Amino acid sequence: KHLDISGGLGDVGLATLAPALRQLPKLEHLSLNGNRIGDTGLAALAPALRQLPLLEYLSLGEISYQEDFVPSACRFGDQGLASLLIPPIACVLPSLKFLNLYCNQITVNGLATLASALRNGALPELMTLRLIYGNPRRDQAWHLWMKMSWDLGGGWNSTILPLARWGVHFQMKRS
Repeated sequence: KHLDISGGLGDVGLATLAPALRQLPKLEHLSLNGNRIGDTGLAALAPALRQLPLLEYLSLGEISYQEDFVPSACRFGDQGLASLLIPPIACVLPSLKFLNLYCNQITVNGLATLASALRNGALPELMTLRLIYGNPRRDQAWHLWMKMSWDLGGGWNSTILPLARWGVHFQMKRS
């Protein structure tokens, strides 16, 4: 039910892992933290993730460290995120409740794609979205999600922005 493969995988490793994931239909918790996930790797992984109907927790973030201990963030961006969220069917990950995209290269355009996917039911059970310290300036990301929340009739506070329609929490650490 739980699989943690943290650190050391790149796009080729994720492409190799993808077919094996399809053999785990009861998987509920998948952590791929600290890997160098690029758009190509996420695109290879996305179809396999859609074959996991019970997946509730998906973590694709966190900082990985190169051999000389220099931090290296995940490299996936707008294209990789789109490959995860824009499927041939309406409901991408039907049971997913927690999605961690911490430390990535997603821009404000990618956030808009994410917002559109949420509106269209791509992640119907999502409760927590962790999207902190990505490529878009924090103030840009904050303002986009704040606008979405107000457009949907929701409110916000200084640390968590609830998206009322979906019950999604956008976690944002403010400095």
